[in-house]
Amino acid sequence: MTPIEIMQKIGVCQQALTRGNTELKTLGVKKARAEHDYKVALRKEILRLRQLE
Repeated sequence: MTPIEIMQKIGVCQQALTRGNTELKTLGVKKARAEHDYKVALRKEILRLRQLE
């Protein structure tokens, strides 16, 4: 394997890592939003049930 081939493979790997990091961030943000929405809905339901008592 020549040094040029090694550098090309390193470049491909860097691009793959960048795409992976971007996807992880996107999924992390979506997960945080879903957890937030769930907690808000849960608290609303708890308040609604308390008012029925």
